[in-house]
Amino acid sequence: MTNTAKEDCQALLDVVLPFARQMLSRHKAFFPFGAAVQPDGQIVSVGTSDGNEKPAAGEIAKLLKGAFVAAAQAGDYKATALATDILYGTNKTDAISVELDHQDDYSIKVIIPYKIVKGKLVEEPISAEMGRKEIFVAS
Repeated sequence: MTNTAKEDCQALLDVVLPFARQMLSRHKAFFPFGAAVQPDGQIVSVGTSDGNEKPAAGEIAKLLKGAFVAAAQAGDYKATALATDILYGTNKTDAISVELDHQDDYSIKVIIPYKIVKGKLVEEPISAEMGRKEIFVAS
């Protein structure tokens, strides 16, 4: 039985969120990273580097998106997740952002605002918005 687009994306979210939380708890921040679902349903971690010892987070996110698009066009992935540490909303609140995209025309962005209080990660309620559908585009 194959998973639905929503199930594939939930599985990715279940993989990337614990790592993002771990990085925030330990380091108070994290560089963008990703994961993907291969056609056989296996989930793989996806990373990249721009060659710099201290890369810009925005550049890493851009490189990951480019790698996702190329792999999607090659048929290597059926779903992707890009996790970034962002400033969100008009108050510029720290937040975990996870952009989830699926080949079956499903795209959602999950946002989890957070604070570090006395060294502990404290999350605020999760929200979701429509994604940009940037990964699985016609070539």
